[in-house]
Amino acid sequence: MKWYHRIVGIGALVFGLGCSAIRYHPEDYAAGRNRLEQARRVELTPENFDEQIKQMSYFEVISSINTPRLTVLYTTKYLEYKLDLENYGVDQYIASLRETHERRRGDCEDGAVCGPSLLADDGYRFRILRLLRPDEPGHVVSIYDAGNNTYGCISIYARECLIEGACRDLPSLLRYLNSVTNKPYDRYSLIPTRGYEDGLRHGRGHLQFVSDLYERAKIHPMPEDHPMPEDVVVAQNP
Repeated sequence: MKWYHRIVGIGALVFGLGCSAIRYHPEDYAAGRNRLEQARRVELTPENFDEQIKQMSYFEVISSINTPRLTVLYTTKYLEYKLDLENYGVDQYIASLRETHERRRGDCEDGAVCGPSLLADDGYRFRILRLLRPDEPGHVVSIYDAGNNTYGCISIYARECLIEGACRDLPSLLRYLNSVTNKPYDRYSLIPTRGYEDGLRHGRGHLQFVSDLYERAKIHPMPEDHPMPEDVVVAQNP
C-alpha cells in the first residue's frame, strides 16, 4: 500500500476542506486498508471475468483488477447505469467503490470513481474529468496518464472508454469524448485524486469532498474541434 493512501485526511485539510465537509471516517479507512492488504487476489481474464467478479468482495476487486482493460470490463459489464434518484433516492450522490460494488449500479460519477479506486496501486496517475455545458450539470469520467504523454479514459459507457496509450495528448482525448457524446461540451475541469484513494474506496455516505473539489477546480475552454484522431484506440470490446 503506497504512502499517499494514508494521507487523505491531511490532504483534505491542505485543500482547505474540513473533516466534517468530507465526512471523514478514519475507522472505515483504517479497517479498509487492513482488509485490502489481506484480500485474496483472483487471476482475472476477459474470459472468466463475468463469472468471477460476481463472487468477489470489493477488497478482492481492488486487489485483483490491475489493468485498464479489466477496469473497463468492470465499469461497462458489471455495473448497470442508474440515476442517483433511482439508486439512492436523492438527486446528487457520489458513491464510493464500496457502495457501487455492493449495489452493482451507479451513474457516470460512480463509474469515474472506479478508475482511481481500482488502479491507484498499479502505477496509474488519475484525474477526474468533468465535462460541462450551460444547459445541464455535466458529465464525468476519469482519465489517466499512461506514460509518454499519452492518455486513457475510464467511463461507465463503453463508447467513452479508451485503453492505455489511446490518445497522444489531452486535447485529442477531449475531442474524442466530444465526438461520442450526444451534445458537445464547451468547457472542462480536472480534479486530482491522489491522496483521496481511501475516501473513494472505503467512504460511506455522499462523498462531499468530491463535490467540493469540483467547485475549486479551474474551468477551461474546450480545444477547437476537428475530426476524431485516427490513432485513438477504443476499448468497446476489451
